[in-house]
Amino acid sequence: MKINAIYITLTVLVNFVIGALQGFQKIKKLAIISILNAAVSLPILYFFIISMNLIGVIIAGAISVLIHLLVALRFLMPTVHEKELCFHLNIDKKSIVTLLKYSLPLLLSIIILRPARLYGLSYLGIFCSFTEVGYYRVAMSLHNIVLFIPSALSIPLLPLISELQSDIRKRANMISRIIRLQILTILPVVVGLGLTSKYVLSILYGSKYTNADIITYIMLSAALLSSVFSTLGTLLQGTGRTRHILLIDIANASMIVMGSAYLIDLFGVNGLGLLWLVPAIILIVPYILYLIKTSDIDFNLIIVPLLLSLLFLSVGFVLISTLQGVALIISAVAMVTLLVGIESAILTEEDKRILIGAFKSVFNR
Repeated sequence: MKINAIYITLTVLVNFVIGALQGFQKIKKLAIISILNAAVSLPILYFFIISMNLIGVIIAGAISVLIHLLVALRFLMPTVHEKELCFHLNIDKKSIVTLLKYSLPLLLSIIILRPARLYGLSYLGIFCSFTEVGYYRVAMSLHNIVLFIPSALSIPLLPLISELQSDIRKRANMISRIIRLQILTILPVVVGLGLTSKYVLSILYGSKYTNADIITYIMLSAALLSSVFSTLGTLLQGTGRTRHILLIDIANASMIVMGSAYLIDLFGVNGLGLLWLVPAIILIVPYILYLIKTSDIDFNLIIVPLLLSLLFLSVGFVLISTLQGVALIISAVAMVTLLVGIESAILTEEDKRILIGAFKSVFNR
């Protein structure tokens, strides 16, 4: 708990610094920070798991976020000096009221959703075993690493949405294409990494973690939906609809709490993974329907990637549940090859232009 207190404090500071860089639209710096964080976190996690087992996961998280903060500050300070910014302690009541109206629903979302997820994890540890908690932790580490892929596309999104408040059609096209490209970019990685997760886990964490292959596949599938929810959440934040985010998180937390005991008793650690995946599947339907109704997204641009994800992830789950060894590896290679071929056929020239432009902006700004 003491280590977690340090972790939480440092995470708040990291988010503040990252938010400042995002506000200055330092896209290249944000991308470099994300890459460095991903590169540093995994070796640290691996070392501490080997050395200290489960407690090592917590220590690794605190050390990783400290390094993340120091790197982010190193990138922020030149911008502060460049803009000749001066900071003075002052209280402005009007600004505080405006800030509270905007941020209070987001704060309540965290207060509601985090304990709900902690409840599921605690239930797993108490009524199953801490070995299964370890399986969940390693699956979550791969889940978080995969999310760095769509993050590169969504870094400049919040300031762009704010700038496009008056042009709803252009904003809807931009959001829909980003979601489309996020899904098409991350899906082959999820399928390939998910189907070969037993071997990836053996290389990264040792043979005793190979039994975490199913939970890893589930958490990687949840990562794809998490990337979509992240973009849609950024859309709501950029347009000031933070209350909608609160309502979604209340519904999500309710399903987690109500389903924890049943799913974990039934499926063990895999049930905890389903508590990430199933609520996301249920909530994304009304979420997208609402945004279609308000003309915030273009459904025609995202329907094919969503159906493609549903098909390949479902087939992949059947394969990882029934096949082993060489047959599973061959199936993984075949599925990824087929998927890349299909995606190459459905990518439009506009998609390719935006994808290339997005990564150029990351390395040029």
